Amino acid sequence: MRTDETDPGPHDAADRGPDGTGRRRHHGWHGRGGRGHDPAEDGTGSPGSDRGPVGQGDELFWLLRTTLRRLRRDVRDQLAPFELNPSQHRLLRTVARVGEPQRQTALAAALDVVPRSVTSVVDDLEQAGLVERRPDPTDRRATLVALTEAGRQVLAAADAERRRRADDLLARLSEAERADLLRLLHVLAD
Repeated sequence: MRTDETDPGPHDAADRGPDGTGRRRHHGWHGRGGRGHDPAEDGTGSPGSDRGPVGQGDELFWLLRTTLRRLRRDVRDQLAPFELNPSQHRLLRTVARVGEPQRQTALAAALDVVPRSVTSVVDDLEQAGLVERRPDPTDRRATLVALTEAGRQVLAAADAERRRRADDLLARLSEAERADLLRLLHVLAD
């Protein structure tokens, strides 16, 4: 995916339309939303709605991608009142889930990121008073990251809002549809 949406350069496979041409049929890449606009990216278009027939795989990919983009946007909006970004929230949740202070290397492994990424997130959370660094009693060269009381409170409030919004989103589905969706997503994820 292009990082600069105004770049008219070549399109990679992820940017291609379901027809594989690298452009959208009806609106084109420079259609409705201006230069670099991709209707599939923002939910204003859908596979088959203006690009002709597509296969189920294309439609499934588009629906999953569109849903995930909306969820990411919603998560950012949900965390904004708590002055958290998604990376900070994930780190707080990881420390809380383990239940005891963690080395940054362990956090990096749990989050599947490089250790230097964790360092900057911990720096920001420490500055906000949500985590603190402590010496590791088993290795004086290492430090542990622990939640502060303020960190626990902010995490609890952010998680409550996340659950409320998830319930709102899933309210569109019946209990049976929720169970089916969960089962099918597990099949795809495993």
